Amino acid sequence: MISHGERFQRIEILERQKPAPAYRSELGESRPPYRFVASVYAKISPVSGREIERAKSFGAEVSHRIYMRYTPHINHNSILRYNNRRFHVDAVLNTDERNDELLIYATEQLGEKP
Repeated sequence: MISHGERFQRIEILERQKPAPAYRSELGESRPPYRFVASVYAKISPVSGREIERAKSFGAEVSHRIYMRYTPHINHNSILRYNNRRFHVDAVLNTDERNDELLIYATEQLGEKP
């Protein structure tokens, strides 16, 4: 369990809007619009060498683990935004199944505009 003082990075939880149509970016790419859901404090850290094998079971490109207090607003379709960085959620684990803390494995999407 991570202490509250270690969660100092404020991240935003975004979710894909289902009824809205996709729009085109400046490069002509089609991206679905996202809406703001919540803002929470978290600890973001890169996946260590020992955890790479475990992380591969969730996704081949898992790059970070994120600890945060429990919130029901997050799922595998969520996007986590920290400053100009975006993390796509690969897996959400409810630590000890007590609805106290979440461990999230995520992939950082490089080159994406916020």
